Amino acid sequence: MGRSLQNTVKKAVVTSAVGPYVELLDIAMPSLRAFAAAQSYSLVIGSGEDSGTRPPSWGKVALLRRLVDVCDVVLWIDVDAVVMKTDRDPLLDVPPSSFQAFVEHRSVIGNVPQCGVWLMRGGAMSARFLD
Repeated sequence: MGRSLQNTVKKAVVTSAVGPYVELLDIAMPSLRAFAAAQSYSLVIGSGEDSGTRPPSWGKVALLRRLVDVCDVVLWIDVDAVVMKTDRDPLLDVPPSSFQAFVEHRSVIGNVPQCGVWLMRGGAMSARFLD
């Protein structure tokens, strides 16, 4: 019998908070913990201070870059988001040939990727993209 997805893949759900967003982390944490536990993800909380000379939101790129070297799957969720459903792993909705997936924001100007929820597979392709 094959091993389940949860037993074979090292997965991390990741967020970060800096400045006034630290208060939002307290609100988001229960849902992030529940999702991580339900789907066998490790929970990684960044400091948001890895952005260098760019705005703090760029800190997620540096954090994701480090994680794609050591994880098979990295799921970024912005600190101002709350996970409402924990019963399904979003990885199951990403084709195996895709190295990343974004939430799609539908607006009057069209559909655009929204980087507030961003799944990346670990490995060289994700590393090159983030570099």
